[in-house]
Amino acid sequence: KFNVQVNNNHIQTKAIKFGNLMSGNFHLKSNQILAEISYVGLRASLPNFIAKKMGGFADGFGKIRYTGFIDVDKKKVIAKGDLVTGIGAAQIRDFILSEYSSAYPRYKGAVVLKSFDTKAITKQKELGEISGEVQVEGRGFDLNTLSLRTKSHLSSIEILGKKLHNLDIDGSLTAKQFDGIFKVADASFNGVIDGKIDFSKPRLSTDLRGDIQYLDLKYWGVSDKQSIFKGSVGGNLSMKNVNDLDLDVQLNKVSLLGERNITIPVGAIKLARESDNRTINLNIPEVIKGNIVGKFNLDDIGKIFEEVQNKILVGNKIKRYYKGQSFELDFDIHQSLINYF
Repeated sequence: KFNVQVNNNHIQTKAIKFGNLMSGNFHLKSNQILAEISYVGLRASLPNFIAKKMGGFADGFGKIRYTGFIDVDKKKVIAKGDLVTGIGAAQIRDFILSEYSSAYPRYKGAVVLKSFDTKAITKQKELGEISGEVQVEGRGFDLNTLSLRTKSHLSSIEILGKKLHNLDIDGSLTAKQFDGIFKVADASFNGVIDGKIDFSKPRLSTDLRGDIQYLDLKYWGVSDKQSIFKGSVGGNLSMKNVNDLDLDVQLNKVSLLGERNITIPVGAIKLARESDNRTINLNIPEVIKGNIVGKFNLDDIGKIFEEVQNKILVGNKIKRYYKGQSFELDFDIHQSLINYF
């Protein structure tokens, strides 16, 4: 029985094979090893020239417990077993890590994740826990510079505080730019999205095409009332937040279904900033055509229209004033839109 404990890092196995430990070309292999470590503690236990090369990608994992097969030498690590960390669990299937002492380690294999909190790795607050099988081949662990290819099926993922089920991903991620396909079969969202997402800069940008069979707008916070979106959309988006959103989108065979329904055969929506003004341009034949130009916040515009509607149609007093915001609008509105509201 082999048992080692250094700086609260514990390794135990019934049988282990060593080779060339003193020559530098070491080899360690065990069919059933138990390791209880922390990544921070592991780095502290190793010589400084090795610890520096490991980086801090797994510092947020907390206490790590691994049981299973391991084969380690100077060039690679092969693992197959069960991993439990402070941010979730994983079943590792034939995972190979090579060039692990370099700045850009290579890796290939499959991992089944269970309630794994991605924020600890990606530092993206919009993403939460994920569960499912991830097949990956890549290089590097720093999100700013890594390059990888993945074909994965996620049984669940948390996005913007909402849980999404049955998500298939097929694509590549290079230097915080993703190019690929998402297929979703969830009760709140069913469809296919294809294109590019660039989060390498503070301003997120996308170039996407989507074929949406079902999107619950109320669930995703887009509408206060029950409303379902169906149809094809495509275009570009860039933003830091909602109020500086730039958007250029084309619509094809779109339907909004709820208490009332409306169908849009074709259309275009454009949101842009021009000097100090913001412009919203709508060109949806037989529904609405025109624009809004002025100084206003996008997340306030709907509330402003609601205040005006209540004042004009119902006679209610204005509940809130939006100081410093003003705009002019010019719209040609068709009966189909009036009927929808």
